Amino acid sequence: MNFTRRGAMALMAGTVTFPSAISANEFESTAEVSEGSSVFPLCTCSTNQDNILKFLIVEFAEFFNCKLLNGLESNPRCCVWFQIVGAANPGSAGWHVWHQQGGTIITATDAEQMKDAIRKLSILSRKLDEQHTLPIGIITNFPVTAV
Repeated sequence: MNFTRRGAMALMAGTVTFPSAISANEFESTAEVSEGSSVFPLCTCSTNQDNILKFLIVEFAEFFNCKLLNGLESNPRCCVWFQIVGAANPGSAGWHVWHQQGGTIITATDAEQMKDAIRKLSILSRKLDEQHTLPIGIITNFPVTAV
């Protein structure tokens, strides 16, 4: 995934707002669940997240052809929700993606890990009827113990 000129300029200016975003008041679910595919209707993060994360969300939205949603304090569900959560101390840097037909949560310990998660998702994605899809389940770069 390459950064766009618009995204790079916004990052250098120090403020990133989502272009062509709809407000939280205009939010309504546009997800359509169809068997075997997952839809990315909207993507967003909390208003208190860092500008670098917002920049990465713009890049994600451009690749996956998502609409951006502004002005939220918490996850509205039925969207792709991004969050930088930090690492435990002591702990390791990494990321998790919880992907279902009704929405996705992407968490990372820092911006570099979020960038890595988005890069991996762009590689894993497949187009089905002009929509990007991802495997349903948990995708992570941490070791996994299934029970």
